[in-house]
Order: sequence, then structure tokens, then C-alpha cells
Amino acid sequence: MPFFSFERSGIVPDMVILSKSISGYGAPMSLLLIKPELDQWQPGEHDGTFRGYQLAFVGATAALRFRQMSNLEEAQKHKAAFLHEYLTSHIKPLDGGVDIRGVGMIWGIDLAKRQDQGAFAKRVSSRCFNHGLIIERVGRDDTVLKIMPPLTIDLETLRKGCSIIRQAIQDCLAEGA
Repeated sequence: MPFFSFERSGIVPDMVILSKSISGYGAPMSLLLIKPELDQWQPGEHDGTFRGYQLAFVGATAALRFRQMSNLEEAQKHKAAFLHEYLTSHIKPLDGGVDIRGVGMIWGIDLAKRQDQGAFAKRVSSRCFNHGLIIERVGRDDTVLKIMPPLTIDLETLRKGCSIIRQAIQDCLAEGA
């Protein structure tokens, strides 16, 4: 399984910039991966205030070890397949105004085709919140419910979240929303 999402498209970039929670514990960290032939810096030439944060390095090292020891990639494949199947079999059929798109563990439930667009997505999101699930609305007019669980989520929790979304959509449809 490729490490980066762009690899499945056959893209071979000159540089890759990584940031956010790559430290494995939320500590700030960023990396620049660069082809060796493009790296023109000599040791000690690059200086500035953006230096390594030791706690982030320790966290990143532990995260990489966890990735290997827990077989994270294989588990993620299984959860991604579950998500795809659940969304296409249990969510999309609920209404003709529902579109599903995504890959891996990042999916969107697009409700833009509904007449009430963003209002419906907002009601579904609120209903999910009332049942213990925080789901973000994104896209034009906030019509897409974004599903982006942590890669370490257990299958039972993922299943529960999906069922909350399904029930919320069903409830809002039943209300004539």
C-alpha cells in the first residue's frame, strides 16, 4: 500500500511537504522531502527560527514504530473497505439527493443535489451531534458531510459512527426536511 495518496496516481513529485500531526502526538512538526539532486543546501547553510522540536521527533519516531508493530496499513485497508461498502450500500440508497465520493479513510456524503442543500446537511450534522458524533460540513454551501476518522479508530467505533450518520439522515428525511 502506498504511503502517500498521490502515489496511486503515478505522480512522482520533486518535493513533498508534510506537516500537522505527523509527530504522532499533536506536537508541531513539518518535513520537506526533496529529491537529492535538488537539495542544494550544504551542512550549516540553512539557518532560521524553525528548528527541530525534540518532543515532536520522539513522537514521530514512536508513531512510525506503532505503524509497523500494529500493522496499521492492513487494518486501515479493512476499515476503508468497510467505509466504502457502508456508505454505498446503507447511506447512498436513502435518498436520490445523496452522492458518495472518497477514497481510503476520507469520504464525503454530498447532499448538494437536495433542494434544501446546506440546510439539510446542517440538520443532519446537528442530529449527529445530539447522538454523540461530531461531523464537519464542508464544500460549497457546506453541503458535504466529511468523514475523516483517525487511522487508529477501532472498527466498532467506526461502525457506530456510520450508524449514527445513517439514522440522522433517516430521521431528517422522515421529518420532511
